[in-house]
Amino acid sequence: MIDDKSEPGAWAAALQAREDTANKPTTTDHAEAAAVMLEKVAAQLRAGQPPEDLGIDVILIGRMMARKT
Repeated sequence: MIDDKSEPGAWAAALQAREDTANKPTTTDHAEAAAVMLEKVAAQLRAGQPPEDLGIDVILIGRMMARKT
């Protein structure tokens, strides 16, 4: 909360920050977990691991991405 002793322009900055966060799409826990796992799979592929060994991880990512809640 901003009180009367705040710096000049603090209200404008607070309102701008509130507006910025209000317009951002939210990320679900499933989306965040899927993104982390996808990055991990990509790193394993870059390291030379055969794609055939990553099938279970890719299936899990697909299930998390398909989840609606």
